[in-house]
Amino acid sequence: MYPINASTTTTTDLANNSFPILQPTTYFQCEIGGEEWEKCVPNLVLSSPSRMRFTKWMQGVKVYLTKAQLQLCDNEIMQS
Repeated sequence: MYPINASTTTTTDLANNSFPILQPTTYFQCEIGGEEWEKCVPNLVLSSPSRMRFTKWMQGVKVYLTKAQLQLCDNEIMQS
């Protein structure tokens, strides 16, 4: 994945799709992508409700990514 530099990302960059769109294929890519968006979005001008909604959404994503990683570990243990 290409990292998004939150300190230099502007709303114009995001609106103009200046960043490559990549579909994550691994847990790690999902985790890194989520972290990139967490760094990027607070720099955007969001209304308080939108910022809260995004924060709650990211918390939920982290929970499900963690559950998926635990399930993968459980499957590996069961197969060994």
